[in-house]
Amino acid sequence: MKFILTSIYLVMLIYASYVDIKSRVIPNWIHILILCISLINLMLNLNMISLLNSALGCIVAFIVFILPNFIKDWTIGGGDIKLISSSGLFLGLESIIIASLLGLFIAIVVEVIKALILNKRLNSLKFALVPYLSIGCFFSIMISYL
Repeated sequence: MKFILTSIYLVMLIYASYVDIKSRVIPNWIHILILCISLINLMLNLNMISLLNSALGCIVAFIVFILPNFIKDWTIGGGDIKLISSSGLFLGLESIIIASLLGLFIAIVVEVIKALILNKRLNSLKFALVPYLSIGCFFSIMISYL
């Protein structure tokens, strides 16, 4: 059952990435489905993370990703914040930290290289963040299976 829930979660990340690239708007039903999968996962106790760990993953991810928006208006989109928060509930605190750091690192490297190749200004970069966060979540899941 853990494999099925994780597979559904990963399919949702792939779909959210596709939608983010195409329209830059992530439907709310994706976040709701990830929250439902997370709650089922917790109820079945299929992984060894506790309810507290999952709740902290959700809350910490939300706080960390909403804070930049107080410095500069909508630096990180609402869909990105909702996706990483719901993923925090699924993955737990440690895994969401790894996923976020890895996803953001990949995003910075790829987008800076793209900007340099295309001669774009670095301070005006706008890009879909969900694909990078999804990659981070995928690798975080793979690391947790080791």
